[in-house]
Amino acid sequence: MHKQRSKHTLQKQIKALGSECPTTPERSRIMAAIRSRGNASTEVAMKAALRRAGIHGWRRHFRIILPAIEARGWERSTVRPDFAFRAPKVALFVDGDFWHGNPRHFRPPSTNRKYWEAKIARNQIRDQNVDKRLRAKGWMVVRIWESSLSANPARCIDRITRIINEAQLHHCGPKTARKSTAQNRTQGTSPSVL
Repeated sequence: MHKQRSKHTLQKQIKALGSECPTTPERSRIMAAIRSRGNASTEVAMKAALRRAGIHGWRRHFRIILPAIEARGWERSTVRPDFAFRAPKVALFVDGDFWHGNPRHFRPPSTNRKYWEAKIARNQIRDQNVDKRLRAKGWMVVRIWESSLSANPARCIDRITRIINEAQLHHCGPKTARKSTAQNRTQGTSPSVL
């Protein structure tokens, strides 16, 4: 079993290989070591923010079976949002600025620019497709940028809480949502705890 490398070590190795094509065996090994789950700047930070805010009822990487659409060969039949609130049907994704192409913070690498721009464009198309398919199944989708979470976690939590409350109204009806919100206020918990 090999030792897990830190993000900083991986970044230094990628920088050292800067002029090489991303398909070289060494770069492939480095890129394969980058984890898509448990990233400290995205998922771990969001988990901590949700816990600090007292928001419960979420599951990490909860498997959602998506409705079938025209076959294109690459579309997944399931998706695992970073966080899923099952009862109100809210799927929460925390998107990294680089991998998902944040328009304010994405800077493509100087080497192999066309490759990276195409790669990020494919990621964005996949994200849009997943969002569309989740909405078709009745889920509300929330996407939070990594930079937004690190700059203002309270604002992100407010947005998530507002969307969860809207979803509860939509799925439960106004009477049930009002009752559960009133119960949470008397118990001193957030309305999104349900």
